[in-house]
Parts: sequence; C-alpha cells; structure tokens
Amino acid sequence: RSAVRYVPLGGEMAFVGLGQLPNSVRSGQEARWSLDFLTLRPLLADYSMSFGVARPDVGWEQKSDGTPALGAIPTLKWVRGWRVTDPRRITLVADAPRGEATLTLTVYDAFTLQPLPVLDERLVRAGQGTTLQVGVIPIK
Repeated sequence: RSAVRYVPLGGEMAFVGLGQLPNSVRSGQEARWSLDFLTLRPLLADYSMSFGVARPDVGWEQKSDGTPALGAIPTLKWVRGWRVTDPRRITLVADAPRGEATLTLTVYDAFTLQPLPVLDERLVRAGQGTTLQVGVIPIK
C-alpha cells in the first residue's frame, strides 16, 4: 500500500520508493521492507536512518535505526546518481496495537543527530518536516 515517490531529503538524497511491502504485519513477528533512495550529489556526511512503524493515535511506535544498506556502503561513499536500497526489518513486540499503522522515515547525521529536512512543500505543510510518512500497513 505504497507508491513510488520522489521526495528530496535535505538536497542530499531522495526517497524514491518502498519495496517488499507486506500486506500486513503481525504482533510478535518480523516484517521486512526495502527503502529505495537516489543520491542527488556526492555525500559529505555519514547519515543514519530511522525507519518505524507507528500508531500515533495510541502513542505507540517501534523503530529500526542504523546505517543504510546494512552498512555495506557508508553514505560518505555515495556518489551522485546512485540508487541505493536499504533493507529494514522490525520484529513487532507481542503487544503491538492492532489497526492501521504509519511507516515513517527519518534520515539524520550520524554524528550531530541533525535530521535532513523533507524538501516537499506539501508534505512539510502536512507536518512532515523531518519525519517522512512513507506508507501505511495494518497490524494484525
């Protein structure tokens, strides 16, 4: 339940899609996703990514933070025009609340922890200044 998109993040990279989207996720089980990025210029900072499953209506969120692409190619080595896939997995806690959840993404400097801003004016007006909503998925 996600579409291919093009959302610039801080002028450094663009989020371009979410692959391997399961139909739903279950409490207590592992779910896997792949996030796709396009590098907009050679990167000069070491970025980390935080991908999460959230139910803001009940104050619940679970995240997977870390180096993109399983650390195989640090962002300091990304060059302009590269497409990079970042596989993510989250094992939902057994008491994860059922219902429709939002999939979130924040890209941040690994040293300063400063997040890259979302550079899509419509999304910023909708409250997605540094945390991008990349999809929705039901938790069963």
